[in-house]
Amino acid sequence: MLEDFVEFVFSALLGLGLLVVVVLLARRNMIKEMKRQEELEASEKGAKESQGQAGTPDQS
Repeated sequence: MLEDFVEFVFSALLGLGLLVVVVLLARRNMIKEMKRQEELEASEKGAKESQGQAGTPDQS
């Protein structure tokens, strides 16, 4: 009876540990993806601004 309980607790802790690892890895990946998306948006915004400046004729 005690062995079954210890086995159950060990299995539960192992499962929770695995769940924590998966959540942390997913969170890390999500943060990387968000940073990459922000960099992409910033570079697109910079490209549009430079294209807008290059598109205006110089009136000198």
